[in-house]
Amino acid sequence: MNSATVIPFKMDHLECMQMRDYEKKQLEFDPSAASKMAALATYGLGGTIIYDGRILGVIGYLEMWPGVYEVWAFPSIWVQRYATVYLRTVKQYVKVLEKEHPIHRLQSAAINDELHDKWMSFLGFTEEGVLRQYGFDKTDFKQWARII
Repeated sequence: MNSATVIPFKMDHLECMQMRDYEKKQLEFDPSAASKMAALATYGLGGTIIYDGRILGVIGYLEMWPGVYEVWAFPSIWVQRYATVYLRTVKQYVKVLEKEHPIHRLQSAAINDELHDKWMSFLGFTEEGVLRQYGFDKTDFKQWARII
């Protein structure tokens, strides 16, 4: 199994990506989503994961304040088919992020379900609590963190 390539995130990648319905709706619901994503692209705070000629997803980070970073990911429909490749690539991305930045806390929020629980645990995050009605559709999320 070959590894995926991570290239710098560009706004065009979102348009080319076959996004899952939930993430598509999430971006549509947030009126500032386009400007947030454009800022991430402008400042080089994101990457696009490519494998077998397909965009598996986009990933990025934002420094909340010194030492505290939030990491995010928007997977495509291809994640289910290439789950192992995607997860290994995201895990490597997180390791590189931790090496290149003075991080003492890396955090993320994910949908509160078994799939995302396994995903976040694989990435080495620890559950911190439930964010009730956090999603655009009032879906519960969980807050996760890695303390370094």
